[in-house]
Formats: sequence, structure tokens, C-alpha cells
Amino acid sequence: MGHLSAHQADIRHRVLEVDDPPPLGEGLERFLQTLNDDQLTAEQLESAIGHDQGLAARILKMANSAFYGYRGSIRTLSSAIVTLGFPEVKSLCLCALLVDRFDKAQHLSREEKDTLWKHAFLTGTVAWALVKKRPWIQESEAYFLGVLHDVGRLVLAAHFYDDFQAISVQSHLDGLSLWETEQRYGITHTDIGQWVGTHWGFPEEYVRVLGHHHRPDRAPSCRPECQLVFVADGLAHVKSAPQWAWEPFTLSVRRDLYIGEEEWAAAVDGMDALVEQVEGLWNALR
Repeated sequence: MGHLSAHQADIRHRVLEVDDPPPLGEGLERFLQTLNDDQLTAEQLESAIGHDQGLAARILKMANSAFYGYRGSIRTLSSAIVTLGFPEVKSLCLCALLVDRFDKAQHLSREEKDTLWKHAFLTGTVAWALVKKRPWIQESEAYFLGVLHDVGRLVLAAHFYDDFQAISVQSHLDGLSLWETEQRYGITHTDIGQWVGTHWGFPEEYVRVLGHHHRPDRAPSCRPECQLVFVADGLAHVKSAPQWAWEPFTLSVRRDLYIGEEEWAAAVDGMDALVEQVEGLWNALR
């Protein structure tokens, strides 16, 4: 990571070198261990969810929500897995556990939490949609990578709110993106994400995405995953920053992912529908 400024070193110390670094949470840690298990069966997933009554209840609530349109017809976890599909239920588990893990951030307003979560889920949804034509990355993994990409910002907001707020205010005053402002401030959510992801024992591709989703060209490994999330993250912001879609660096990443002009234009035009889809998921989660 090169030479650290005094401010970066101070934040890094507070994030990872304190006596009690931000814990991942037992339920989320147990679930993330399944990400590397390609042999996980529907029965094993049902058993894992069933050991957490709160999680099981939330999965059934979401499965019966207006978002999916089944309204009371799904009464068991096995029925939810069969009806919604194995990858979808895994995704719902990740969403529910992540929200639980970071929802106790007392300083964050409801609006700030909603903004962070909706962006995370939108990025995951976009990554999932894009990867359908890119068989070198699994659909479920693409979704997980997208949802998790801003964990560093969640940690910053939940545990170091003064820094999070200072960056947010300065970003607005300067008319710059949060990531650009973070670089000027002295610490980025990608730094924090990479440090914390390593501490939590995330798989390599997740650590790389956490640290390099804004600059995938600098990723020492797992570059396609980083490029995919870079594109998904940018598309999730494309309404507020439309120029990004046609910048030279974006074009170079698109070429590496074999995203042609027609598919790209459709992806940009289709963002309103995906935003509406994520709104429905968020309402079901809450």
C-alpha cells in the first residue's frame, strides 16, 4: 500500500490495531464461510438458516413479501428455496445478515443507512445482471461481490462516524465524489475495506474487490472481478454522474469485459428498472 501519511496511519491503527477491532458477527462469519463451498446443497443451506430462528423468520417474511408476489404461500424454508431458487435465498441471507451487522450504527441517520444499503444492493444486482453473459464469474459470486464492495464505507460510517461525516461534507462542498474526497482526506473506504476484509478472513477475490473496485487496473490478482464491480458500481451511480459511462477508462474496462455498445446502452437505459427492483427488495428487508 506504499507509504502511509500520519493521518492514514492513525486511522489504520484505530481500525485494525485496537484491542477490539470491528467484529464481523458470528452469523455473518458463519454464512460467509459457505462462499468457498461449491458443494453446498439446498438441504445444507436450509439447515444452516434453520439454526438461526431470527434469520429464518426474515427469509420467510421476504419470500412472502409483495416484492416476490407469493403473499403467504411460502411457509417453510425448503419451499422458499425451491420457489425462489438456491442462489436467491443465499443472496437474501447475505442481505439480512449484513443489515443486522451494521444497523446498530447509532450515529447514522435512517436516510444515511438507506443510501448506503440501497447502493450496495443495486451494485450487486447490476453485477448479477452483467455476469449472465460472462461465464468466467458465477452469478451468485458476482452478486455477493457487488453487495460487499463498500464494506469499508460501512465500517467507516459505523465505527468512525466523525471521519465519515467530514468526508461527506467536504465532498458536497468540493463537488467531488466521495472516493475522490477520501483520497484528499487521507484515507479511503477501499483501504479500510481491504484491511478489514483481510482481518475478517474474506476469500482473496473479495479482498481484492474491496480494495480495488475503483481502480481495477491496480489489482494484483482477481482483476476481472474487480473490473466487473467497477462497472456495476459506476452504473449504480450513472444517473448522478452520466459522464462516467463514456470516459476512456470506463471504455477500456468495458472492452476487457467484452461489453459491446449495444449491451452497454441497454445497461445504462435499464438502470431505472433495477433501481425500482432494489427499492422493492429494501422494503421487503425492512
